[in-house]
Amino acid sequence: MTNTPSPITRAPTSAPASDTLRPNIDFDCDQVVCPGCGEQYVHFSLGHFESTDGYTCPLGTRGSWLALDMYCEHCPTTWHLVIGEHKGFTLIGNVKRGGNAA
Repeated sequence: MTNTPSPITRAPTSAPASDTLRPNIDFDCDQVVCPGCGEQYVHFSLGHFESTDGYTCPLGTRGSWLALDMYCEHCPTTWHLVIGEHKGFTLIGNVKRGGNAA
């Protein structure tokens, strides 16, 4: 399976309910799980890193951010796992590929 990077767009201030993904961290075993099916068999590749002071992060924050391209072995779900920072706060969230923050 080839994991092709896709464009990342900034989230609107309020993402539609249809773009909502389930949380993707299983805190019982510290593993990332698929937001589509809940399986633990997911993979990643470096999607994008941006060192900035602007509001370009797909999570809607200002500051540097990192996006990992994610995909699942068990279902067709693909997404970005985004880590962003803003004034000392570090945030993590799911963003649908080519879509909005979840």
